[in-house]
Order: sequence, then C-alpha cells, then structure tokens
Amino acid sequence: MPDTKKNQILQSARKCFAKVGLAKTTLDDIAVNLGMKKSSLYYYYKSKEDILSDFINTESENLKAVLEEEMSKAGNAKNKLKSFVSTRIQYFNEQIDLYNVPTQVILEFKPILEGCFNEFRKSQLDILEEIIKEGVAKNEFIVTSPVQTANLILTVLEAVKFQELFYVQNIETKPVNKITDTKQTEKIIDLIINGIAKH
Repeated sequence: MPDTKKNQILQSARKCFAKVGLAKTTLDDIAVNLGMKKSSLYYYYKSKEDILSDFINTESENLKAVLEEEMSKAGNAKNKLKSFVSTRIQYFNEQIDLYNVPTQVILEFKPILEGCFNEFRKSQLDILEEIIKEGVAKNEFIVTSPVQTANLILTVLEAVKFQELFYVQNIETKPVNKITDTKQTEKIIDLIINGIAKH
C-alpha cells in the first residue's frame, strides 16, 4: 500500500511540475492535486527535495524499462544501438515540459540532481557498453574501447537533450526549433552508426 500511495504522490508531482514548473510547485499543490492533507503527505515525504529525488529515480527506471523493451525487439547490435538512440531522444522529447527548470533552480537542487544524474548516467553507459561489446563480438562494429565509445555516444545524446532544454527555456525569446524531429533523429543515428560500423 505505501508503494502504491508513493506512486500516486509521484504522479501528482509530475502533473504539478508540468503545470507550474519545479520552482513554483509546493507540497500543498501536490497534496491538493491528490486530494489528501499535507500532514498525510509528510508521512511519505518530508520535503519537495525528497519527492524530486524519488521522481527522478523513478523516471530513470521508466526510461531503462522502455529502452530494454525496445531493444529486445531490435535483433542485432546495430539495430539495438539505433533503438537506444531514437528511444532515448523520443523519451526526453515527450518529457520535455517536466524539465523546464530555470538555471537558479537547478543550482538550488544541484546536490540532488547531481547524485541522481550520476546514477542514471552509469546505468545508460552500462547498456551502451553491452550493445557495443555485442557488436564487436559479432563483427558489426570496429571499436577499440567499448567504454570510451559508450561515453562519447552518451555525451552526444546529452548535448542533444540540453540543446532541447535551451530552446524550451527560451521559448519567449526564441521560436521553438526542436532538433529531435524524425529526420534529424535519423541523421544523429546515422552519424553514430557510421562512425563505428564495419563497412
């Protein structure tokens, strides 16, 4: 039951973050949206920071599950890598409203975000490294260091994500020029695959 209630709280937090942003969301907002008293909310979470930490970890697990499901349909290592890149970009594009966070708020929550980000990044690197090792073993990829290659690919994908966030945060002064549409996603995938695939 507690886990179910926590999931409900996190879903309520998701709605509030999407509606008014992380900075303006309060525990009262989350409780009211869920139809519960703030005192009851404290039984599960003592602060917004605790909710944020759990929220990010849950989102990370959700993305991992989506990636694993999509890659299980992919077949060979090359298709798994394509699936990893496209699924990750699409996932963040769908969640972009939840990450519309001003820089000062990011700095305020930096210790929480940094810890969650490091764990999330490691799980992503592990998945990428396994794909690349499989590709090398099956003669699909020419790579001397799977670890370094995984890190470089993830760095490119992170740059894509952060550029997307930049456009969202500057929506009032810039037109939204998303770089994660289908054609550009395909170009990113081709660039990565052509860089390591055996020709």
